[in-house]
Amino acid sequence: MAGLQFSMPCWPRKKAAKAVASILVILLTALLGGRAERARARSADLRTDLSLLFVCKKNEQTAVEKQIEQFLSHEGFDALNQARTDRERGAPNFFGIFIFGLDEKRRVLTINALPPEEGRYGATLITPPPTHRSTTLEDALLKFVGGQLGCETRLVSRHENGAELMDAYEDYLKVIEGFFLEAGKIRGPRGP
Repeated sequence: MAGLQFSMPCWPRKKAAKAVASILVILLTALLGGRAERARARSADLRTDLSLLFVCKKNEQTAVEKQIEQFLSHEGFDALNQARTDRERGAPNFFGIFIFGLDEKRRVLTINALPPEEGRYGATLITPPPTHRSTTLEDALLKFVGGQLGCETRLVSRHENGAELMDAYEDYLKVIEGFFLEAGKIRGPRGP
């Protein structure tokens, strides 16, 4: 992978990748607020299938949001621009860009800005356990970030979830679906 050029030994890279993936899941869960108390408690071990950290030189928020939403739609996801929804409601928003994608396979793809530095973003993909790699989607996301967005991928990490984490995933999914329902983006929870 062209974006992964580290001069450090392999074991710190692996530790860093695991730490970043865990931080992204914890950060996302923490942002979901009081409605996610149960999900947060049960999802501590839930890992992302794929996590990306990337940096973009062009930073025009509206254009980046539109490209992300188009990518999600092209890949079969319903898109919810939570940051835009928050701005329209006058609610606090710390991220500038925070977009959820949810598809019929119950996969959740999240792309968000990573403040405080502008131009830094994270993307996570979480699928129902046990993990079944979505290599076509993972490859499309990496190609989108490096190609259409014109960004440099700084870190890619992949993880697995066992079947024992299905309840944690269901809790997480209910919170995400709740955001879609609040915004009027979907009619109701998606079945397995």
